[in-house]
Amino acid sequence: MELVDFSKPTTMCDVFLIVESRKLYCNRAMLSIWSPVFETMFKSNFKEKESSEVNLPDKTFDDIQELLQVIYPPNKAINLSNVEKMLQFADEYQMNELTRRCRQFLMTQRAGTLEILLLAQRYQFEDVIKRCVEHLKHTINSNILSNELKIKEVNVETLNSVLIARVKHLETLLDTFKKKVSGSCEKFRDIKALPGNFNENLTTCSRHTESVESCQDCMRNVRLIINRLCEEGSELTE
Repeated sequence: MELVDFSKPTTMCDVFLIVESRKLYCNRAMLSIWSPVFETMFKSNFKEKESSEVNLPDKTFDDIQELLQVIYPPNKAINLSNVEKMLQFADEYQMNELTRRCRQFLMTQRAGTLEILLLAQRYQFEDVIKRCVEHLKHTINSNILSNELKIKEVNVETLNSVLIARVKHLETLLDTFKKKVSGSCEKFRDIKALPGNFNENLTTCSRHTESVESCQDCMRNVRLIINRLCEEGSELTE
């Protein structure tokens, strides 16, 4: 089903919007269903009640047509290119259903970017903020914090949530790394204890009796051991 071209009148048209000196042909009932602001215009003692036209200054023709295509069947989808503008219209014209659809769209985005976070913050979408924080804990870094202009728009409370989540994430990674290093050292000690001549003629570290991962001499010995294991064959490790 094709999207409606609102620049052309239809049999259902009973009002037109004037935007940038151009006409967009609409239906009063449809606009009223979506927006109590338009409903008030058409039912109260505003000039729009008797007039067949509504002037929308400070709006662009393309933006208003986009709005109409979103709210009229077959309902153009909310996407990353129009969601911010649709949220602005939803707020201005009190379109709660449009707000809900935009919020739902933001929740479906796999990547919680700073742009989405700022939108969620502006319209107080706590669930979207939480989702963005969960994603940004994996991606935010010092370059973004120091150079990204948009980070300055994030309020203190939200930024604290992002940074706390980031620190906890890094702590978890560090703990995991420590466990892996500890396990590797155990394996290295097991390798050194294996029978065979691959321990012969190795340079002994003058500082440590057991291999220490932060010592270059110890790690040089470990690499030599591993190389000799490879040369001796996999049967030595079975």
